[in-house]
Amino acid sequence: MNQDYFLQLLRSALMAIQEPRFYSTEREYQGELLTQIRTRLEGVTIWPGSPAVEQEYQKGAAAHGLELRPDLIIHCRFDRGVFEHKREGDYVVMELKRHAGKQTAQSVYAKLDRICTLLDYAMGIFINVDSDQVFFSRFSSTASDRLHGFAVELQGGRVHLMEGHPYQSRH
Repeated sequence: MNQDYFLQLLRSALMAIQEPRFYSTEREYQGELLTQIRTRLEGVTIWPGSPAVEQEYQKGAAAHGLELRPDLIIHCRFDRGVFEHKREGDYVVMELKRHAGKQTAQSVYAKLDRICTLLDYAMGIFINVDSDQVFFSRFSSTASDRLHGFAVELQGGRVHLMEGHPYQSRH
């Protein structure tokens, strides 16, 4: 997977969300982000298997060993028959919170860490909507090389994007 290419695509999607009402709730932002990501992935091959972008896809205990409902995922459904094992084809898991504080952010990073570790997602991404805080300096992880954080807010009608990566912050 070309992680850098996807992060560039994600930054572009985040910067394109300029409508103030999308910043009023997590759900509104999530829906528009899904649209922006899908649009940018059309005709682009980053991963094999033509993965889908889905929201609140249930990761059930019977099939996956944990029960979580991430906000957005990019994956190839196992029932498509593209991969031999359930843990293949899971590329990106995303959690969004609106104006999350330190405690909430740490809880989200822990959830992403768990999903990336147990289900072998290539990337876990936290997006703190309507905030300028990423909170990576206060989080330690077993999957730190897979986790990324973004904070995005509108200021004077312009999108401001902050970014963090726990592995980089330790150097």
